[in-house]
Amino acid sequence: MLVLFEGMPGSGKTTQMREVKHALEKLGHAVLVPNTKNKFIRQLERVIKQRKLSFVSPLRELILWKIKELQDANLRSVVARTPRDTIILFDSHGGRSVAYSQCTLKEYRFGKEMWGPFFQKFLQGDLTIFLAVDHQTAKRRKPHAPTVRVPGFFREVERNYRKLAKEHRWHVIDTAKHSREETARIIMERILAALKTAHSGKAKK
Repeated sequence: MLVLFEGMPGSGKTTQMREVKHALEKLGHAVLVPNTKNKFIRQLERVIKQRKLSFVSPLRELILWKIKELQDANLRSVVARTPRDTIILFDSHGGRSVAYSQCTLKEYRFGKEMWGPFFQKFLQGDLTIFLAVDHQTAKRRKPHAPTVRVPGFFREVERNYRKLAKEHRWHVIDTAKHSREETARIIMERILAALKTAHSGKAKK
């Protein structure tokens, strides 16, 4: 079972994945948090840093799309060789690229007719959790994150993320309204419900 986590910096994705992983393992579930970044992907990430590409740079977005494409191939490989009963937790897949690409320079902004087919190619999760966060909360949690330091840009990307969540029926959890423990509990409820549905489907077959 593949569970995808999406959200802005400061939304608590890394923390929640760690909490949920431990909770699932305590219940006896096999859990995997794969690392899909190889040497080439890290080189591409260094290009963005070394050139100091702006968040609204079309070149930066094209490089990020390539990174996500490579990570998708690596993730598919992991999923293919992992037992179906193992729960795979993965952080920020295609959704992040789509949300950011709508904030590039206006003359280079990718329309849905362009990013739509790319996004559909990404491996879809059995369950996608979107951790929503407002700018003030993100600023308190990750004040030095580049995206967080530009309020207008942060809000625009977050808005795009919410549109994606609604369109693709992701499970939205507002982390500013819930404590870390409550957020983890809600995520666990969603995952366990999805597992129950999956198992009942197998039983019927």
